[in-house]
Amino acid sequence: MVEYEKLEPWKGKYAVILSVNSSIGFAVAEKLLNMNMYVVGVDNDENDIQSLRSREKFIFMKADLRKEDDILDLFQTVGYDYGGADMLINIMKVSRSTSFLDCDNQEWNEMMHRHIVGYALSVREMLRSLVDRKVELCQIVNIINFSDNNITKVSQSRLHQVLKRVIITVNKYLEHEMDFRMDFVRLSTISNVRESLEDIQRRRVVSPSHYADAVKFVISMPLHVQVRSIDLAAF
Repeated sequence: MVEYEKLEPWKGKYAVILSVNSSIGFAVAEKLLNMNMYVVGVDNDENDIQSLRSREKFIFMKADLRKEDDILDLFQTVGYDYGGADMLINIMKVSRSTSFLDCDNQEWNEMMHRHIVGYALSVREMLRSLVDRKVELCQIVNIINFSDNNITKVSQSRLHQVLKRVIITVNKYLEHEMDFRMDFVRLSTISNVRESLEDIQRRRVVSPSHYADAVKFVISMPLHVQVRSIDLAAF
């Protein structure tokens, strides 16, 4: 009963999940749907989430999150058709094994436009949609998944850590700005600690369901409590 009361404010609300066509996206979407939320799942395709289409409160929208026009159209459609979203879940899956020195311009552009520029634009459009609405609570969660288990060079691992630190820096700036303009918005980052080869062989890994449970924990906090960061690690 206590858990139900904590999640009651989110019942019937709309959540936008970026990069939903992934194991983590699927798990988070299912978790939110089971909480009686509406879920707008966004990705280039929906090959791995066909079963979600049968859920009454699931809506799929196709968009390339590296393109500004697609992001603008996405949030405009969510606003016009559904009255806007109250939750944004961004799933950032970093799986490239390229080192910092070997990364070419195209790879840099793809990573930066999707994981940094795309995320920042999505947050901006999300916040703009709140201006004319009487919203008491908004949650933004950035999930960073380092699927770099095949990476052995320190320089390669650090490339992924750079992206994580940039995201955290962006969130800190947003927190500072929203303290003055939108104190009802909560920002959280959920990430995994890179598993070793030994952990993988022993199947001690952070699974998609663990990310979904972490999201549920974050949004179940009292309105005056913000969970800024969660690091998930297998042990």
